[in-house]
Amino acid sequence: MSRGRRLAAIAVLVLGGAIAWAPSRAEGEPSVPGPPGALGRDRGAIAERMRGLFAARLKRDVGLDDAQIQAVVPRVEALERERAGIQRERGATLRGLRQGLDGGVSDKALQERLDRLDRLAGELLRANEKGLQEIDALLTVPQRVRIRFLLVRFRAEMAERIRELRRGGAGSYRR
Repeated sequence: MSRGRRLAAIAVLVLGGAIAWAPSRAEGEPSVPGPPGALGRDRGAIAERMRGLFAARLKRDVGLDDAQIQAVVPRVEALERERAGIQRERGATLRGLRQGLDGGVSDKALQERLDRLDRLAGELLRANEKGLQEIDALLTVPQRVRIRFLLVRFRAEMAERIRELRRGGAGSYRR
């Protein structure tokens, strides 16, 4: 498997299906658990471990009880999967814009790609709004605020871990 495909597989696992809510660096956990090649074999186990870590963060950082956690986790997973899909499309559209600009495609073709980028920005906003409304219905106002902070921290942590993986840093599966 190429390095790019490994990164894509890890990103999908982290951002999409598993919601890899890794603990912060202060807690000393690796960004991606397991040795090279473990990703395919242990996907289910990794997903369950990450759900457990996420549940612990919801309890500790947001103040959710067990019933709320059971209701919130699937909704957050669905939101993050939808966001990841839109972000993948956005990345492909941006690459298409760059290639079109560098390749001298027509203004009409560039405008179509630019319009697609704008539509994706709207889709991302709508997905966030819908997902957060579903989550908010289950929470108190202070919990709503805390989960927003948690989601911002999570996304920043995941972006940093992906940057590390691209650089071949800590927790990468670089061979």
